[in-house]
Amino acid sequence: MIRQSNLISTFICLTAIFIQGCSQRELCYDHTHGAIVDIEFDWSLEPDAHPSTMVVWAFPTGGGTGTRAEFSGVRRDAVTYQMKVPAGNYTMVCYNGDTDFNRERGNTLTTTVITTDYNSLLSPLNRSDDGAPRPPQSEDQPIHNPADHLYAHIHDTQLNVDEKTGKGHEIVHYTVRFTPQRVSAIWHVRVEDIQNFSSDLQASAVVTGVAEHWRISTALPGGNDTTVPFGLTTNDDASLTATFAIFGDVSPHDVKHYLRIYTTSKYYYTYDITDQVHDAPDPKNVYIVVSGLRLPSADGTGMTPGVNDWDDTEVVEIPMK
Repeated sequence: MIRQSNLISTFICLTAIFIQGCSQRELCYDHTHGAIVDIEFDWSLEPDAHPSTMVVWAFPTGGGTGTRAEFSGVRRDAVTYQMKVPAGNYTMVCYNGDTDFNRERGNTLTTTVITTDYNSLLSPLNRSDDGAPRPPQSEDQPIHNPADHLYAHIHDTQLNVDEKTGKGHEIVHYTVRFTPQRVSAIWHVRVEDIQNFSSDLQASAVVTGVAEHWRISTALPGGNDTTVPFGLTTNDDASLTATFAIFGDVSPHDVKHYLRIYTTSKYYYTYDITDQVHDAPDPKNVYIVVSGLRLPSADGTGMTPGVNDWDDTEVVEIPMK
């Protein structure tokens, strides 16, 4: 007969031997072999950019769904962020996320685009379209919000993660350093020398024939030709101005661009701005200046709301200044 105390002592000894024999073996519950990628952002090309969030994709070069990481609280100093990727060959892409208007669509290198939501023609005036006529050649164009500033970098060096990386207990680190720069276009619109100007003028505008999205695979604006509405600011110098971002103009540049201005008194004015867009020295910073807008006089011939139908002026060709 074995005493109970002896049984307990024997159990403790065996347990100690078992634990000692296994102390040199690490349990590995993650059987996905890959690597840690140290991500760095160099903002030297955009010293004034302060995105709060950056998205990084590792897209397999042979196709298929990419590996995505999103880093919030992005700082401009020397900070390294980390993501894990399986073994394979990758195209590395980054762009800023967490914006008001930009929307990410897709999860492969060839399908991922940055676009904006649909909207209505008179959305900047907080009004329904109410039968507002579309600009020429834009009847079939979708209407999209303007964009937010988009900073991106498609790395020109392929990341190659070896199949043996991560096996056993080895943790291998790769480093990818991004240098983002603005890929969205900023358009500056100025309507000057307005006749019969009034400080209480309320107006908005649209531009037509611009890009629907920015495509990752080409690093270029693309998609359908799109109409974008935006608000106009009334200034003391009898002008209307606006600055807004879009994804740019789709190449080849064979589409007409129109600027149409709508007022709350249901008048609209149309300008052909094609040459100013296509001949802009810097397609990322386009300046559009139009003049000759003649508002109805303040003697009751159209300046007060309540006009049943929209009234227009002729399409104006705007020469380059």
